[in-house]
Amino acid sequence: MIDPPEAPATDELALVRRAAAGDLPAFEELVIRHADRLYAALRRFGLDDGEAQEVAQETFIRAWRALDRFEGRSQFFTWLYRIGFNEAHRRLGSRRSPVGAVPIDESGAHEVADHRPDPAAQAEQGEFLAALGMALREIPVDLRAPVVLRDVEG
Repeated sequence: MIDPPEAPATDELALVRRAAAGDLPAFEELVIRHADRLYAALRRFGLDDGEAQEVAQETFIRAWRALDRFEGRSQFFTWLYRIGFNEAHRRLGSRRSPVGAVPIDESGAHEVADHRPDPAAQAEQGEFLAALGMALREIPVDLRAPVVLRDVEG
């Protein structure tokens, strides 16, 4: 009789257990699986490219050192994200938040966005995401967290 293939979560838990036992290739596979997603979450949290890369690297280092404490009650990425979130929060919390209102450009406030995937719409989407990122960085870290967690964790 052929055993059924392992479910992805079971496969990942097996990788975590192997990595916790010192299996570096297993940990490398976990890094490959989650590095891009972690980096994207850190960027959405308000870190610039360099900071997001540094925090992601630090997150994986901390995860490697703490793998024996991963209990498996959550998905591995959720645990990993929490480590990254804590490090990002620590870094951003050490900065002084600028005091004052964020200026609002009302010149195009009544225009309806064109949602067709043409170059102009893509450029507009890029500008929107840039403005959103800037606005998120203006929000105090403690208030930013629920917004980003909702976006990442659903």
